Amino acid sequence: MDLADLVKFLENTWWLFGIILYYINNRISKFRNKYKHEGQVEHDIKNLSLIYERLIKYRIDFNASRITITQFHNGEKYYSNNSILKMSITHESDDDGVSRVFNDYQNILVSRYNKFIEILLKEEIVQYKKISELPSTYQDDMLLDLKLRGTENFYSIKLLSKSGNIIGFLSLCFIGDEELDIDKFKEFGNIIGFSLRS
Repeated sequence: MDLADLVKFLENTWWLFGIILYYINNRISKFRNKYKHEGQVEHDIKNLSLIYERLIKYRIDFNASRITITQFHNGEKYYSNNSILKMSITHESDDDGVSRVFNDYQNILVSRYNKFIEILLKEEIVQYKKISELPSTYQDDMLLDLKLRGTENFYSIKLLSKSGNIIGFLSLCFIGDEELDIDKFKEFGNIIGFSLRS
């Protein structure tokens, strides 16, 4: 077979090589996906346990009443086909005698806490101090919720994805008038953000 015959053969059978390459690529992808997800549940459970242990440790270190991780997620869609943006508390650690809020903050519309979210997007940290002294006419659902739960001081920082987009926020609540080491809180936020991404 000379070069001209080889070229003619390839011209007439190029589609066959395409099908073979497609089949091989498909088999390799299935093989990779099978082993990529194998053990994922165990990995995720270990990671969630580690996050929870860290929350307990840092809540105690910060002398906080409550520490939570809240993450953004999509729910359903509006009739306009836009996503219904929601958020849920995914992790929580509370001091003795402090009521849990986990179940009360599932699938919350982001628009409910619009003022808080706007500040969170712009600022490095959100700080609400002396919440009990706010007038009852104050119009911010986040602050009103915190006030009803007896929170005096509240701090929150955003949690970022690998690409730098906000995926949620880490919050500390104090029933007393404690102050917070902001730099230590930011460092912990980076640790938690990394843990959520792994």
